[in-house]
Amino acid sequence: MIGETISLPGVIGVLLIAIGGYTLNIKETKKGFFAPFAAIMRERGSLYMIVVALIYSITATLGKLAIQHLSPLFFGIIYYSVLAVAMAPIALFKNREEIKVWPCEGAIKASVLPGFCHATSIVAHMIAISLTQVAYMISVKRLSLLIGVLYGFLLFKETHIKEGFAGTLLMVIGFALIALFH
Repeated sequence: MIGETISLPGVIGVLLIAIGGYTLNIKETKKGFFAPFAAIMRERGSLYMIVVALIYSITATLGKLAIQHLSPLFFGIIYYSVLAVAMAPIALFKNREEIKVWPCEGAIKASVLPGFCHATSIVAHMIAISLTQVAYMISVKRLSLLIGVLYGFLLFKETHIKEGFAGTLLMVIGFALIALFH
């Protein structure tokens, strides 16, 4: 959409990150090679993540186009402000029965750290996407799955950790290819 191309090592890096993501559900291959994909269709959360990834592939590219004409920080502030205003009526309507008296002291205190972390994430995202090709940046951002695997193992005592680490190792190798040969 914006005329960006990626190098052969970059393509291999992106593919390794995608294959690493596939490997996270490798235990499903006992039911057939395409079973991890079938698992995506059974698990609503996985299916939603695929839809989000498709939407994000378009919005990230459009965001890069906007950043080329605006500063990353300014675009991040405007984009997320407009998004919050647009989504507020939907959120309020869907949760109208759960809304309590707000703002209460506990809700404000509980919101500060996550809000700060999210704002920092937005700024880092906008700056990163302004510095490199969209495909590279989004692929590297998917390395967050590594943290998810570690949390699953350390905090939630998940099993099948070998598959998770194998997948994340492929993702890290893909990241290294992107970082070294970009």
